[in-house]
This record gives sequence, structure tokens and C-alpha cells, in this order.
Amino acid sequence: MRLIQAHRFRLYPTPAQEEFFRPTAGCCRVVWNLALEQRQTYGRRGRFISFKAQAAELKDLRREVEWLAEAPSHCLQQTLRDLDKAFARFFSGQAGFPRFKSKHRGEDSFRFPDYNQFEVGPDFVDLPKVGKVDMRAHRPVQGQVRNITVSRDGDCWYASICVSLRRRVRQAPTGTAVGLDLGVAQPIVQSDGVAHDLPRVTPEEMRRKARLQKSLARKKKGSRNRAKARQALARFEAKLRWRRQDGLHKATAMIARSYRLVVVEDLKVRNMTASAAGTVEEPGVNVKAKAGLNRAMLDVAPGTVRRMLEYKVKRHGGKLVAVNPAYTSQTCSCCGQHPKDSPETAGLPHGRVSRDRFVCSVRTLSVFTVLNRRPVRPSSFTSARAMPSLDFRRASMPTTKSGKCRRPFGSTMVTAHRAFSTLRSHQSTVPVWSWSSRRAKASSSSFRSAGKTP
Repeated sequence: MRLIQAHRFRLYPTPAQEEFFRPTAGCCRVVWNLALEQRQTYGRRGRFISFKAQAAELKDLRREVEWLAEAPSHCLQQTLRDLDKAFARFFSGQAGFPRFKSKHRGEDSFRFPDYNQFEVGPDFVDLPKVGKVDMRAHRPVQGQVRNITVSRDGDCWYASICVSLRRRVRQAPTGTAVGLDLGVAQPIVQSDGVAHDLPRVTPEEMRRKARLQKSLARKKKGSRNRAKARQALARFEAKLRWRRQDGLHKATAMIARSYRLVVVEDLKVRNMTASAAGTVEEPGVNVKAKAGLNRAMLDVAPGTVRRMLEYKVKRHGGKLVAVNPAYTSQTCSCCGQHPKDSPETAGLPHGRVSRDRFVCSVRTLSVFTVLNRRPVRPSSFTSARAMPSLDFRRASMPTTKSGKCRRPFGSTMVTAHRAFSTLRSHQSTVPVWSWSSRRAKASSSSFRSAGKTP
């Protein structure tokens, strides 16, 4: 079986090498934003521009902007390819509309696609225009190296080495099946009674995070103290994220190695963690309690559990099935009936012991329950949103009353960069629009951040 997997190792660059990493990631971010704006401009005019056309214009853009020429050209081309894949996922309904990148959201990354230009050693990686960078490899790199992606998480740099290799499928014992229930009090509970405890965020850590956020909010924007506070908050959030991922990897790996069939609930995490604030006309109730429940639910990361199980179960020759979550914790696994179906079954030990404690002592979510339910697209575990129509996409983009774009962009990335430079030189105070996933909000820093040298 041919697999494509990645090994993520931590890098220890020197100060000079880190000074090269940050501008290179900034150049890739600027190219992403310009290419995304160009695609939106073409879309408003009813036209389409492909990856090849944008890659051909990249030469003119590097000739126009001097500091873009300092970044490796392959990294900039891979940024355009990533944007093309993002649009392909959007039109297929697998993801939302691509959004603009910001240097304050920790999205610094760039990729070297040509394996002939870099070298992977036992404790180093040799990159173009950088040289040898110290690396801590906790496992040997096996297989044919395809590409290397350098990314920043918090204040640490990592190298994701993508390899292609052939591996024998390590199948679990035949006939073994298990159902999983994800909850707040018990993160992962199996149908055979085994419970997996995951590291959770403690109240003290929540208070510390609140203090760091308050410290960041009090700092003056653009100051060095604000940058230090942002870095401290990012470092603390990265620590919590690493600990959560470590626990999820261990639990999902144990499940994938032990069972041939794994059944999970098709949970709509976005709907389950929606805010209860309501509107001004119809305010919500129990808003604070619902917010705490949402935090506890997201701390379990049910979407990450399904994503990890998807490729790990497949790697071990198993199958992952998602079922309708309605009444899966109440239907009896022996007779397949609900306690309220008939008076005869009302006295049977069905379902949960209590609301905050779920123990699969009667195998509530078992293979019997699964086979009588219709599976929900086992090949894709991201709830595919219906692809919006072209009119809806146009309506979601902010425009003026005359139908023109609010941003004075041209049809090429070069003219877009010139528009950035012109606005910066004249110190324009025209409000700029930055798009989020749901709504557009006014921002006066988008042009200035995009026009500066990263």
C-alpha cells in the first residue's frame, strides 16, 4: 500500500536564518492576498483566471517589487497552487471561501517543492538560500522525499517533510468493531466500556489565558510591548494545543490499531457550539452557561478526532463509518428499541446512566445500532456545506451602490501592488474592507500591511 505522509520536526534556526524565514513567509502571504483579490475581481466581472495565468504574471510582479525577488520563486508559485486548491475545495463544497491572510494570525509558512534543491540529514535540513538548519528528528525519514514545508507555530519553527513510501497494511483482528461516543464529561468512550481520558484545560490555565488576553488588549497598537504580549499569548495557546494534539494522537492510534470497524457519530460541531446570545429583539437565555459548554466541547475537539481516525483507520486496513447521532445514546443495542417505544422496554437498562456520565455498560452504540442506520458519507468527514450559487457569492462581496469593487484593484497583481503603493504614498483615509468567513468589516490596516515589506 502506497502512503503519502509527513514527518513534522522542530527546527532550530540561527538569528540570521530566522531573519530569512520571516520575510519569505511574508512574501508568500502578500502573493496570496494579491492573487485572491485578483480572483475576486475576475469573479465579479463573470470571468475566471487559472493558476497558470497567475503564475505567468508572477515574473512581472517580482520584477516590479524588489523585495519579492529576494524570496525563492518556487515558494511563491506554491502559494498560488495552494490558493488554486483552496478554490477547488470551495467549489466542491468541502470548505468555505478562501480568506485573506494576516501576519497576526500565525499563518507563516512556505514550501520547497523540488527535492533536488534541498537535503534532509539525520539532524539537519539544507534549504535553498538558507543553508543547513539544525533539526531535531525524533524518527528516521523513510521513503522518497517529495517536498518540505517550513511553518511557524507560536515562536517555534517546524519542517514538515512529505514522503511517499510503500507500507504493508497492519490490519486489526478480523470481526472487531467498536462504537465511539464523544462527550464533555468523558471525552472518548468506547462501546466496550473503555474510556480515554484526554488532557483538558484547567481553570487556572483559563484564568492565565484571560490575563494574557487582557494584557494584550491594554497595549498600544503598533508598539513593541503589544508585540511581546501577542507573542506570550501565542506561546501559551500553542502549549495547550500541543498537549491536546498529543493526547488525541495517542488515543486515536490505539483505537485504529485495535479495531477493524470504527463507528462515530456524525456530529454537527458548528451547530452544537453556536452562541445562544440571540438578537436585540429576541435575546437568548443561559448565554453564559452555553458559552462554557461550548468551550468544554471544543476542548475535546470532536472534528480533530474524526480527522485523525479517518487516515489512521485507513492506514491499518480498517473502515470508519459515521452514523446519524439521533438517539444513539438511548437506543438499546440488544433489541434496537428506544425505552419510550413500548411499555415492555421501559424497564430495560437503556442508554445513559446520567446526563454528565456515559458508560457503555450495555453497548449502546454497537454494531447492531450501526448496521440499522444509514451511513453518512464515510469517505468525507467534513460536513459538506451546500455550494452557494454565483449570485450568492457576488452578494456576499461588499461593493458600492454602482456595483463596483470598493478596493481600487486592477486586473493583474502588478497593478494591484501599484494601487497599494499609491494609497500608502497619499496616506489615504478611505476605509478598507477585509473579508472574514461570514461578514465584511471595515479595517484601515489592510492596505498598509500589504504595502509594506514583510
